[in-house]
Amino acid sequence: DITVGRWTSLALDSSGRPVISYESYFDDDLIVVRCGDANCSSSNTFTAVDGAGSTGLFSSLVLDASGFPVVSYYDQTNGDLKLVHCGDATCSSSNAITTVDSTGDTGRYTSLVLDTLGFPVVSYYDITNGDLRLVHCGDATCSSGNTFVTLDAAGDTGRGTSLILDPSGFPVVAYYDATNGNLKTVRCGDAACSGGNTVTTVDGSGTVGAYTPSLVLDASGRAIISYYDATNGDLRLASVIG
Repeated sequence: DITVGRWTSLALDSSGRPVISYESYFDDDLIVVRCGDANCSSSNTFTAVDGAGSTGLFSSLVLDASGFPVVSYYDQTNGDLKLVHCGDATCSSSNAITTVDSTGDTGRYTSLVLDTLGFPVVSYYDITNGDLRLVHCGDATCSSGNTFVTLDAAGDTGRGTSLILDPSGFPVVAYYDATNGNLKTVRCGDAACSGGNTVTTVDGSGTVGAYTPSLVLDASGRAIISYYDATNGDLRLASVIG
C-alpha cells in the first residue's frame, strides 16, 4: 500500500474548491492538491512541490491574493523550516522554495498566516532549544528581511502551534508547554513580536493542550481555543480575554 496524507492543511479557493497540502510518506515529498470541484470528486491536480529529501511534515497552507498556495513546512532531512510560494494556482511552475530557518533542528509544528502585504508570518517549534519561535518575513517568499523572535523559552515549550493575527496585525499563538503539560498563549505587542508580548497559561489542570490546539479570535478579540485534555481524555474549549 502507498501511504499518503500525513500533516494536512486545508484552504478553500474563491470558488469554494479545496486546496490541500500534505506529506506523502511513500516518497517523502510535500504534495499540494487543488480539487476540481467542491467535493474533490473530479479533475483534481496533484503536484509534488518539494521532493528534496524527507520533507513536507507539519505543513500549513494559505492562499495568497491571487489564489496561489503558500505553504510552511518542516524539512526532516536537514532539520529546517521551509516555505514555498507557488508560482501559479496548481504549483506547477515558478515555485519559490526558501529555507527560512536552518539554525539547529527547527521548524516543526508550523502555523502560517499572511499579513496585509501578503508577507508570511510563521510560528514553529525550535527542537534544538525547546522554544516557541516566530518569523515575520520581509517579502512574499521569505527570501530577505525576515525578523525572527523567540516567544517562549521557559522549559520545553512551543509544540503544536496555532497562529492568527489580530485586527492590528499582531500575532496571537496558542501552543503546548511540554515541561508543565499546559496550554498556553502569547499575544504579541507589535507585528514583529519585538516587545510587549504577553504569555498566559490558559489551562494548567493536568496534562492539556497537546496535539495542536486550534485558535480563532472572536469579534471582541478574545482567543477561542479547542484542545485535548490528555488527563481525562476529553475535548475542551477555552475563551481567553486579553
